[in-house]
Amino acid sequence: MQSHFLCFCSSLDSNAPLELFLLQSQASANLSSSVGELTNLQLSRSGGAKVSELGFQVAFKEHRIVALMAGVAQVGAEVTDVVADIIDTNVVVNDKSQKPLFSFAVITDVQYADIDDSQSFLGVPRFYRHSLVSLHRAVDAWNRRGGLAFAIHFGDIVDGNCPKDKTRIAFNSVLSEFKAFRGGPVYHMIGNHCLYNLPRPELNQLLGIPPSTNSDSYYSFTPYPGFLFVVLDGYDVSALGWPVDHPHTKAALHLLETKNPNSDKNSPDGLSGTERRFVMFNGGLGEQQLKWLEKVLEEATTFEQKVIICCHLPLHPGAAYPSTLLWNFEEVLQILHKFDCVLACIGGHAHEGGHVVDSHGVHHHVLEAVLECPPGTDAYGHVDVFPTHLSLHGTDRMASSEMYFK
Repeated sequence: MQSHFLCFCSSLDSNAPLELFLLQSQASANLSSSVGELTNLQLSRSGGAKVSELGFQVAFKEHRIVALMAGVAQVGAEVTDVVADIIDTNVVVNDKSQKPLFSFAVITDVQYADIDDSQSFLGVPRFYRHSLVSLHRAVDAWNRRGGLAFAIHFGDIVDGNCPKDKTRIAFNSVLSEFKAFRGGPVYHMIGNHCLYNLPRPELNQLLGIPPSTNSDSYYSFTPYPGFLFVVLDGYDVSALGWPVDHPHTKAALHLLETKNPNSDKNSPDGLSGTERRFVMFNGGLGEQQLKWLEKVLEEATTFEQKVIICCHLPLHPGAAYPSTLLWNFEEVLQILHKFDCVLACIGGHAHEGGHVVDSHGVHHHVLEAVLECPPGTDAYGHVDVFPTHLSLHGTDRMASSEMYFK
């Protein structure tokens, strides 16, 4: 086994640059001879740097440094005065010559409506007509790139402010753009704005969600051997989309009455921390869906499948504002953490995006919304899937991310 030693040195001054030193302990025919020299790389705390001639990429985020060596290995080290770690060079990651197993397109919260621009209740500008233009550019870019097995939209296809007499026209306009995608099927999931516009059975039919006897909106699919995508319905228990006398509606309204003292149940005022999630524009997973999820993950473990969880609502408070979280995210995480097969949870809803790795090594990534892209800007991307990691390539407002498996 060949090893490399990495040393990170940081000053007590948080604005001071960081220094990275790499020293190869043994010569390797697979690496440039220059790698054997002591390398001093200056890093600013606001970003990263690349040393192309050595094949290294170093990224800095908050108080954690991740070093990626092309064709060598990945290492993470906390920034302390001096940190040393050993990299096993038999593990191959981030090798540019390595081809992904498969790739897929991602986008979220188009929320198109043929209405004038406005803003959210927090004052964030929203560009309703431009979202359709941005979606058109996304599909065009995906088609020009090619090699994408499928696309996923993570919910909220049409905005709730769309005039009700234009709802179906708006849905057809967005779905027509998606139909132009030449890479394979387009998968959808239920978002709150979807439910503001149309009843659940009609949404399931329009969005191509597999039919069920109970109008359920959760499902799974296998795009590539050894990989399973699980699409959750974050509004299974919700005050939205079900008949007023439905058990899920009654359960949701009871929960809101218990947890949210405001007369306007869309307001989190007076709630603190993760309790702010108990608002009407969020929802939760019902008992039947939770049992289904656990069974699916048990089967995935048996068949040695890697699992990607997809849900409109974020599942971890470290990845999004508390007011955007799934109501019973803790219960869902308890199930996910029972199984080593879960690699990442990807979602939308929290328009600014976010990312965190939880205590069990599961990545939680929230994609940035198309709706809040000013004219001339975009938010879409594609994910390359490797045996060791997911590589999200974002465009414009959508952040890129490398998600290495635990």
